Amino acid sequence: MAAPVVANRTPTPPSLIDSDDSVSFDVTSVPALQRVMVFVLLPGAEVQEVVHDGTDFTSRYSAFSSRTAIANGFRFTIRRQPVWPDSPTVAIFAINTALEETSSSWVYTLTDSIVELYDSTLPAFPVGLPDRSLNTNLESFDQDYFLRLVGRTLDSEYVAGLQNGEGYEVLQAQAKMAERASLAVKRTGEGLFALFAQGPAYATGTVEFYRTAVATASVDVLPGTVLSSAGGRMFITLETATFAPADLGPKTARVRAVFPTWQHNVQGAVVTPGGITIEGEIDEIKVLYEDPPFGDPTIRVRQITELTGGRTGDLDMLAREVNLQRRTNESDDNLAFRIRNLPDNISPNAIQRQVKALLYGTGATYTFAETWESERFGYLDCEFTQPWFVYDDARSRFSNVRNLWLDNREHWGTFWICASKIQPLKDLGGMYDEAASTAAQLRSSRSGGRRAVSAYDLPDLSTTGTETFFGFCYDGRDVGQDGLNRSLRDTLDKNRAAGIVAGLMQEGRY
Repeated sequence: MAAPVVANRTPTPPSLIDSDDSVSFDVTSVPALQRVMVFVLLPGAEVQEVVHDGTDFTSRYSAFSSRTAIANGFRFTIRRQPVWPDSPTVAIFAINTALEETSSSWVYTLTDSIVELYDSTLPAFPVGLPDRSLNTNLESFDQDYFLRLVGRTLDSEYVAGLQNGEGYEVLQAQAKMAERASLAVKRTGEGLFALFAQGPAYATGTVEFYRTAVATASVDVLPGTVLSSAGGRMFITLETATFAPADLGPKTARVRAVFPTWQHNVQGAVVTPGGITIEGEIDEIKVLYEDPPFGDPTIRVRQITELTGGRTGDLDMLAREVNLQRRTNESDDNLAFRIRNLPDNISPNAIQRQVKALLYGTGATYTFAETWESERFGYLDCEFTQPWFVYDDARSRFSNVRNLWLDNREHWGTFWICASKIQPLKDLGGMYDEAASTAAQLRSSRSGGRRAVSAYDLPDLSTTGTETFFGFCYDGRDVGQDGLNRSLRDTLDKNRAAGIVAGLMQEGRY
């Protein structure tokens, strides 16, 4: 017997790595491994993160990391989302079934620094984006929990009699109602705080259309057909369902709720313990759009699977409470940031803290410049008569703010935020000769966003996976970046001092 062994470190430490590189290593043991834990120390940020807790990867690493079984152990490949913010020290702890232990660590050095993490000098008012992985400490309990509670509370022989005879279904129904009430309490509690609240979303899912009689003509059920559930909730179809002549179906189509609420997450078909099938709640066509019109009035609808994803706009209501409004395409993180940072304003440091928080997670950085600083002139012996001329401005590559005529107010009271280029967030632009053929190749490893699927030169759209991807359009833009830039502009305008001009530029764009 021997202690676990760590081998095949790639790249070989100590090596230079880029901020979006992966690192891999093997952990093996005879006898078998019992547990392997992986950590990363970011010394500049004074942060130690858990990468793998012995069971699964944590949220920062789950997207781009993997654990693969090999002979006598595992191969770990780890990469942080969105990037390594500091030169990482990788540390592992492994123990086998003979209780033999191994601890090992090694260091990599970043070729560049991409992200600035916050230090302990934060102001009294909280800043930064909400960490969605934080535990709210609010719990919801399911039906089984309440049935176990009934079993512990009531006489066991009484409960057993109900289970073996009749009447237990009453307790099951009450437990199901308690489950929904518990979930409502949890959602309400989370919606009270910007740290956990989310914006509105529509419930989506799939329904089936079918014919009740054979018809000789073909007919299309068009998008926009209005459906209703047994409880009166309304939905619209998003796809065409095509029936060929004599085709009874069923034909599936995606649907979306009319309103963004939790209540539109309606239940699909359910088989009870007694073998009885309860049909899904969506069972009626309110407005049927067909091609040709009135092509087949015998078409009906049923719901098989549950609709999911619907929620109310708790975050937007919190924003309205402090006189804020969500901008076009603004993400939940950006809006939550603005809600939580209202008191942190005016000073240059406050402005920079907020810009850092908005750009955090995109892999972008920026330059903060004030025009009155002497290094902003092309020469140091300029005469102080307006208008001044900024000549050969020696700023970073992020700024193309050069050769501008500035009036007295702009010269003495302007600061510029010059941001770097940002990789795709939600890019709807298309390109010819698209090389991507898999879902992973459409996603940016630095920003975490993705670009649109191009219809040109893509042999098989099925290779991009079953998830819904963005379809490109002519003159399409990155709507995620547009929303981010609007959030930056709004933040600068709302937090600058009176009489001060705020300038916003991006590398490659004026």
